[in-house]
Amino acid sequence: MPGSVDVFVEDLEGWQRLAYPRLLSDIRSAAPFVEHIKWGNPYFEIDGSAVLKTFSAKEWINIYFFRGCELTDRAGLFEPTTNARMRTIRITPLTTLGHTAFRDLVERAALLAHRK
Repeated sequence: MPGSVDVFVEDLEGWQRLAYPRLLSDIRSAAPFVEHIKWGNPYFEIDGSAVLKTFSAKEWINIYFFRGCELTDRAGLFEPTTNARMRTIRITPLTTLGHTAFRDLVERAALLAHRK
């Protein structure tokens, strides 16, 4: 439910409270997600399939793409990883996120969920 994610953002402080609305706007404009709080953080799914979640730590926000290994990251947004399925984008106060490239990744991740 969108309201619970919005409440989560309202409870944040500092740079994260400023960064999250743009991230949510990009995510929400990419696909008709079902969103809610799971594991204490925003979680986005389509047709019952997990697409992405976020995790907020004091100095960063991680965005986890559950099937990220299946996505081509043309803009180099994903962090290096040894995870066989997931890929992560890390946002810090100094990150300049390419929002067009980010929305593209989210859109393509949503399409994967439709294909299960």
